[in-house]
Amino acid sequence: MLPGRQPSAIGWSRIGTNYLAEFYSDNSELFESVAAFLSASFKEGKAGIVIASEKHLRGIEQALLALGLDPRVMQQRGLYIPLDAKATLERVMVNHRPDQDKFLQVIGALVSQASACWGEVRAFSEMAATLWRQSNHAAAIELESFWNDLVKVHPLRVILRLSEGRLHCR
Repeated sequence: MLPGRQPSAIGWSRIGTNYLAEFYSDNSELFESVAAFLSASFKEGKAGIVIASEKHLRGIEQALLALGLDPRVMQQRGLYIPLDAKATLERVMVNHRPDQDKFLQVIGALVSQASACWGEVRAFSEMAATLWRQSNHAAAIELESFWNDLVKVHPLRVILRLSEGRLHCR
């Protein structure tokens, strides 16, 4: 945690199997919040998936180190699964829209495998935020509906990246 900053007010261990959109105002706040979210999972022997930009993956990993957790060790154990958001999006998109079958083959299979090994999975994703920044709003909303469906099938806790306090819905 940065000097003078308050820890995340969210009690991650109390959040049930669900889906949460969290707003943040700066990257350090994001990194600390996601690290706290994952830390709670790792301490319970549960898996964590992070789908983020390379820069954000590094920031989250630094925040994990600050909490006394080595992301490389967690990754070697199979608990920490980092993925690049743009590369992962390319694997689930068809004609600038997310494809549900591809989403299930890529993300669904990963969540299923992690669930089978570790019970519960926590996931943080920037994929929809990436689509939103590209002004592909319909695709971002559609992708979020795929996550909603996945939460109904697997013991999964998901947080989404929403910057600048803006959430647009149709």
